[in-house]
Amino acid sequence: MDNTIVAGIQGTKAFLSANEHTPAKIAKLLREKLYEIAGEVPMDPSPLPQTSEQRQMLGLIVTAAIPNLRELYEKLFPSLPWIKELPKLQASGLIAITETISPTKQAIAAFSKSSEEYQFLEDKWINALSTISNHIDIAPYAALHLIRRKRIDDAIQTLGQIAMGSDLGYWNSVYLNLLNSIFDRYLSSASIENQLLLLNCLGSCLAEARQFELAIAKFGNMQSLAKKHKLQFWVGQSLINSGVVLFEVGNREAAIRQYSLSKARRPF
Repeated sequence: MDNTIVAGIQGTKAFLSANEHTPAKIAKLLREKLYEIAGEVPMDPSPLPQTSEQRQMLGLIVTAAIPNLRELYEKLFPSLPWIKELPKLQASGLIAITETISPTKQAIAAFSKSSEEYQFLEDKWINALSTISNHIDIAPYAALHLIRRKRIDDAIQTLGQIAMGSDLGYWNSVYLNLLNSIFDRYLSSASIENQLLLLNCLGSCLAEARQFELAIAKFGNMQSLAKKHKLQFWVGQSLINSGVVLFEVGNREAAIRQYSLSKARRPF
């Protein structure tokens, strides 16, 4: 895992900067985006982009999972003339530029979520973000785009590479919120291995948030699923994780029992 912040490009500015947004606010935004219901927005006769470059740039802004800094667009899509064209899109009333860049309702209305163009733009985001998704601030963003394309296994893997065994710090609430959302809506869409990875990461994030009872419950779910499919590694992992949480809450005897059971299940 690379825990440096890359989305902001410059020093203290990050697209999900904790200096400007609390973890709760970030988590809320991620959850709202994940649960967003697709719907048509009434068309408005505002002027639309006249060139293919403007159209593509506006489309990337519209399909972005979260409003971004201009620097991130420049980093991920360097072939497009962002500095030159953004003022034109703003003057047309299609985007709003503050700290970040957001599409207006008129811009959103110009792109149908069911169109091939929209899916093409989503894939451009996925391809661009995949190059830096090993960063702690980018993995949730990349996962959102993967979920939109129904690539649930890839979304879990993207989050799991960061969340599994890592100290997420103030990012824990972001990962916890997003992992919970995937668990609630998409668990059955994932492979068994990735369901187990999701439960493992979710339990770890719950424990980090000191929601110990829920963490133990998720590790219990993980153990049951692993036993059902005879996956001994994950059985052992669930026992170890439960032991860590039990030790944390002061139940040393139960923790030792879990550790002992794990040795019979998992090669070291």
